[in-house]
Amino acid sequence: MAKGRKKSTRKKESKKIEEINNFDGDILNKVFVALSVLLFLLAFYFLTIHITNKNKEDNKEEETKTTVSSSKIIAGRSLSMSNKEYLVLFYDASDEETKSTYSELYSNYKAKNEMTIYYVDMSSAFNKKYVTDGESNKNPTTESELSINGPTLIRVNKNEVADYIEGQDDISEYLN
Repeated sequence: MAKGRKKSTRKKESKKIEEINNFDGDILNKVFVALSVLLFLLAFYFLTIHITNKNKEDNKEEETKTTVSSSKIIAGRSLSMSNKEYLVLFYDASDEETKSTYSELYSNYKAKNEMTIYYVDMSSAFNKKYVTDGESNKNPTTESELSINGPTLIRVNKNEVADYIEGQDDISEYLN
């Protein structure tokens, strides 16, 4: 009987060793899976942060563009802006050469000066009623009296026309 017990004890011990080895293998597999999931989540997290930061940079650029474009107004509001004193630049943005010239003058002025400057695209359907082929009105007291003939710059002070400048050379000289 002693021999039978030794065999069964050995069998039990070898089964226990196998179970321990299997248990260690299960733990290693679970640890490996957990680490893989953790690495995946970390990679996803850092990728998300990178994309979010890139979007923030893009949004800053868009905000800058929006800020510049928010200075575009319609002619019907040119004498009634909330600022005490400001400039309004009128030009036809449908002509690429004119648009390029006046956009550059506008941007340069805006970058160097504190006085607010707005611009009006005279090719817009909203502004057509203020365009004239004849004589322009250099002393309008209300927006309805505006009569613009070609590129024009108006300095408005307390909702009244303080300066009225026409022509590219005079506008360029005034803004520089």
